[in-house]
Amino acid sequence: MKIPVLYHYCSIETLFYIASNKTIRLSDLSHMNDSLEMIWGREKIFRYLKEEINYNIEKSEVEFYIMNNSGVYASCFSEKEDILSQ
Repeated sequence: MKIPVLYHYCSIETLFYIASNKTIRLSDLSHMNDSLEMIWGREKIFRYLKEEINYNIEKSEVEFYIMNNSGVYASCFSEKEDILSQ
């Protein structure tokens, strides 16, 4: 099985810390600098709850929780390299 390449866009300083510590830190979803990341993240969480574990929840409940609670974290990756929007 071929392992896919994923890209994580970051500063040189952040790359140094990732390589030195062998870790990638997550960011609070409500503090992402790209609003589409939050929209995409909420949709993924909603679909996972609804389809994967059959949890009966409305999309508005997921949005409310994320907007009013800390503790929802993510790190963003891309399957494509050199995307200008990244």
